[in-house]
Amino acid sequence: MVKLIRYLALGICLSLFLNVQGQANFAAIDRHARKAPANIHRNLPALTTFLTEPAQNNLEKVRAIYVWMTHHISYDEEAYNNGTRRINQNIADILRRKKAVCFGYATLFQAMCAKAGLEAEIISGYSKGTLTAQPNLKEADHAWNAVWIDDQWYLLDATWGSSLIDKNNAFVEHKSDTYFLTQPQTFILAHLPNLPMWQLLDCPVSPQLFEQSPDSIRRYLSASEPCYSYADSIRYFTALEVPERRLWEMKSTYKFNPTSANRENLGHSLIDYASAQSDQAEVLQNQPELADSLVYIQARIIALCEHAFSLMKPYDWQKELYIGSLLNQAVSLYQQTDQAETPLRLYQQALEHLATGKLFLDQIQKDNYFVNYARQQCNHIREAIQEAMKR
Repeated sequence: MVKLIRYLALGICLSLFLNVQGQANFAAIDRHARKAPANIHRNLPALTTFLTEPAQNNLEKVRAIYVWMTHHISYDEEAYNNGTRRINQNIADILRRKKAVCFGYATLFQAMCAKAGLEAEIISGYSKGTLTAQPNLKEADHAWNAVWIDDQWYLLDATWGSSLIDKNNAFVEHKSDTYFLTQPQTFILAHLPNLPMWQLLDCPVSPQLFEQSPDSIRRYLSASEPCYSYADSIRYFTALEVPERRLWEMKSTYKFNPTSANRENLGHSLIDYASAQSDQAEVLQNQPELADSLVYIQARIIALCEHAFSLMKPYDWQKELYIGSLLNQAVSLYQQTDQAETPLRLYQQALEHLATGKLFLDQIQKDNYFVNYARQQCNHIREAIQEAMKR
């Protein structure tokens, strides 16, 4: 992800954060969070328990986690500059090294919230380094969080709460509440989520409007009438299983901002979903009474792969997933001909799948066990079908 900690112009006040208790006094919980013993800093359960134990409510739990993170986790310039993404996604490494980039901050915050019995989401999207900067909307470059407190979603950015880069492009620590439970109307001035629902606005800001000045965005927000129920969308999204959620997220992201990068990411998400469906199909392969369900699922996998390939250039392993599904479907159709009223149609469909599989096999230049086995199976199944059609 692109470096997201940038200089914020002096004199621009963005705090004005809201919470369910009005102007809360966090002095006591802040002191408690900052003095967490060093010997538990690497132990996520113990650390989270210590931070949240004296909290009087969920708001103070969130505050304790946020304050500890912004005072003890520094932005990992080295990881960003070297492209070392592994560190950014491994909570153990973050706690050991006390460093992270934006996705690491968001991941750690979500994990600590989960340990504290709080619901939090990682939000990916686009950012403005300064309020007047032009954002790069080709691909998401930042991550932050949404957290559920007393029947309402709130936004926060622990990365920007811990550090920034000054006018001289020098990294400096800067502890701030500017992006702690910030009003959505303020948060949107510098953060545009992939999914419009996470703006928490009754009428979302478009990518085109996000590129404009803060005053233009404010004018739009003050003049717009409610046109969207973000709460309904979030309820639907959070109720989905993980594979469906990821696919829904990427479809919505591409619809919201149809860039080439988002188009490619959608393609890979389709393949990931097809892979999950393939695991389900494998379970059905040894259950003859569920043959119709197997044919349906395999047809869906094939369609998902073909849609994905129309959006991006597939890797060899993705081609292999597609080829395997084609061969499995050919076998399933062949096995159904005994009960079918029109077996010739099923034979023809099976042969078409084999021909397509052979075409993609020829595109994989490097032979491996799968390729060699698939070629043999393709020939064997074709011969069996052609022999059956003569009868």
